[in-house]
Formats: sequence, C-alpha cells, structure tokens
Amino acid sequence: RLKLGKQEVTMMRFKDKIETLVADGNKAKFYAEVDFVRRKIDEITHQVHQLKNNIQFFSNASADSPLVKEVNKKIEKEEATLAQWKEKLAYMRSIKLD
Repeated sequence: RLKLGKQEVTMMRFKDKIETLVADGNKAKFYAEVDFVRRKIDEITHQVHQLKNNIQFFSNASADSPLVKEVNKKIEKEEATLAQWKEKLAYMRSIKLD
C-alpha cells in the first residue's frame, strides 16, 4: 500500500480527471474546469484577505487568545488550500491542447 497524504491523493485524482478530458478531446469541459479552478483561487484569496483584515481588529488581543488562535489556524488552512488550487491551475496551464 502506498503511503500518500490526502493532498497527494487529491492531486492524483485531479490529474487523472484532467488527463481523461484531454484524452477525450473535450476542450469545453477542460476550459470550464480551468474557469472553475480560477474562481476557487479568487474565492479563497478573498477569504484569506478577509480573515487577515478581521484579525487586525484584534490587534490589542494577545496571540494566546483562543479567538486569535482560531483565526490564525483558519488562515493557515485556507492558505494551504489556496496553494493546492494554484498547483492544479499550474498543472492545467502546462497542458497543450491540440
């Protein structure tokens, strides 16, 4: 059994899906998927900016505050998700359609 993390498995599934679209010559679905990935990147980027903006309102709260810790944890999670979506977009951009 392979020892792969959740992100690696997700990326493998995504690549398989995209390769199937390319092999089938389905350009419309491929470009729809590109648009979807771009929208997700924009959405998550907005969420991260919003969270960072919100945390500035707690500037006088200590870093040990449960609320500040929770927001920082959420930011880290969203940034990891954003990195994965960017990786997906980079993969799609590397594909040359005929």
